[in-house]
Amino acid sequence: MNKKRKKKKKIKNKFFEIRTIIMIIFVILSILALALIIEYNVEQKKKNETKTTNVVKEAYAFLLKNDATLIETSDLTKKQEEVQTSINKILETKKYSIDNPYVLVNPYGLNPLSAYIVFNTKESLPVTLTIKGKNNDDVTLSYSSNTDHIIPVYYLYSNYDNKVVVSLSNGTSKELTISIKDKISNASFVSGYTNKMIYTSGDNVIAYDSFGNARLKINLESNEKIKKLNNGNLLISTSMLGTNHDNKSGFIELNQVGEIIHIYNLKNGFHNEVVEDSNGDLYVLSSNDSKNSSISYVNRSTGEIVKEYDIYNILSSIGELYKSDIEINSLTIKDDSLIISIRNLNSIICINLNGELKWIFGSINNWSSSFRKYMLNKSTYLTKFIQGSTSVYYKDNYLYILDNMYDAYNALELNCNSYKSNNSYLRIYSINENYRTIKAIKNIKLNNYSYDSSSIDLSDNMLISLGNVLDESVDTNNYECNATTIDNFNTNIYELDDKGNIFFNINLDYETKNSIYYELNNNVIDYNFSKATRSYSLINQTYEELDDNTVGNYKSSNGYNVSIEYLNNHLKIDQIFDLSSEVSISLLDISGYAYEFKYKEANKYQNNYIDISLIKEGKYFIYLKIDGMVYNINRYIVK
Repeated sequence: MNKKRKKKKKIKNKFFEIRTIIMIIFVILSILALALIIEYNVEQKKKNETKTTNVVKEAYAFLLKNDATLIETSDLTKKQEEVQTSINKILETKKYSIDNPYVLVNPYGLNPLSAYIVFNTKESLPVTLTIKGKNNDDVTLSYSSNTDHIIPVYYLYSNYDNKVVVSLSNGTSKELTISIKDKISNASFVSGYTNKMIYTSGDNVIAYDSFGNARLKINLESNEKIKKLNNGNLLISTSMLGTNHDNKSGFIELNQVGEIIHIYNLKNGFHNEVVEDSNGDLYVLSSNDSKNSSISYVNRSTGEIVKEYDIYNILSSIGELYKSDIEINSLTIKDDSLIISIRNLNSIICINLNGELKWIFGSINNWSSSFRKYMLNKSTYLTKFIQGSTSVYYKDNYLYILDNMYDAYNALELNCNSYKSNNSYLRIYSINENYRTIKAIKNIKLNNYSYDSSSIDLSDNMLISLGNVLDESVDTNNYECNATTIDNFNTNIYELDDKGNIFFNINLDYETKNSIYYELNNNVIDYNFSKATRSYSLINQTYEELDDNTVGNYKSSNGYNVSIEYLNNHLKIDQIFDLSSEVSISLLDISGYAYEFKYKEANKYQNNYIDISLIKEGKYFIYLKIDGMVYNINRYIVK
């Protein structure tokens, strides 16, 4: 018996020895495999960082001494994909239920007053979400049936423990507390009541409820007007400069939770206004060599510019213009026509979609005699010529014009007393194109004066936003006080009925570019993640290959500090150069590739981007040539 036990024990010990040896071998092999993987990744990184031959061309050897850093651009769309992939993996685990949901606050880092609530149900069920209001003003959002639920939550209060009720159609519900730590200032004054959210555009996009509480904040600089699209998404400008100081490189479509749908980069940039037509495509105020006097018609699906309207050329082909720079600052659509505000001619014009002038509303004194046949005739003495239109809006056969009573044609200096003594007006007109007449329906005197940054929006009522109202603390009697010396302006927003009576008023202690309505509704939302996309419209691809002698001139170049964006083979310098300057971008690789792209011609606007997709792969050091002088910006990219 003992022999059998000893034999079994011996066999058992032998088995443990063999298993231990196998485990040791497995660990050693794993370590070796890991080492090989790490070595491979290091080699791949080296290859990706150079992507050149190992031969250094003599004329380019100086690049090896270049103490440059890699351009690392923060790509919002890539970060968004990572968040969405993470949430989909959470759903796959089936770990979260309505009683124990996964809550992610500010998922994209763009709206601190938003969250996702994520959970699974066995049955496919619709969800109703109720954000409890502080003033019996609950917000209810309804979502379509599913078993995997990704529920966007927005309109949360800042610096507050928000109560949110999640309800299923089978009667199950759960109240959650979503704590928001960020503190966002509320409106400084509110009177009356509105049943809508008011979105404002400034350094950020902020939405306020009827009680002046901040309920949404998009942490993206938005210095042009924002728009609400027909699908409910927002359209805001990019923060990058465009082709001149007055415009941006394009705009971004995103929803209320901060999910980016599309980023549009336009060759002529974007300023002031963008309008959506019935097809969902976009008319955009942009710039060209005639300055801020062009309109780009953008295909929403592709981001390409389908048609361009050069308003300066359209008008100058008819007759002499008294202004070399006709500044377009607002746009609205009327059937098959575009109605355009030309501020420094104190006029509104209308063109058809073929680019032909239909009519002009303004004083003939500001136009040469060639335009006389296009002028609308005033049908009553109450029909006033406008002084300086800041916003136009067409709806239900009426034209709404926000008139700030500033003579932009003569452009006199605006002192602070002008703010105190003047008022802005909302003027409402009807137009008979057959008889070429215009009639005043209503002239509404507003409580304050606003020289700029003002807008109109309409739903069932009229929303008027005056964006640079003088603060009462400013000493207007100071003779040195003028529009350029004031650091801070306020914003006054009015909601008017059809008789012009103010029934809602909200004041902000900062300046906005415009304000828009966002109506709350109970439509069922079929929510799915969107893959963020980008488009670049007809960006410059032409280049010149440099010879070795030319490259030699780059050896002793001075340093130059500038911000650069590099994404998807598109390179942009976030700086506006003098109009008279000539600027090119040179890309040099140690193996002998050298290219020069014309970025800006003298006395013309610069390109918005350059497209380097046609050049060879490589590690490229970037140089600027400004008016013949070469500068090393000490940065490189890997293509």
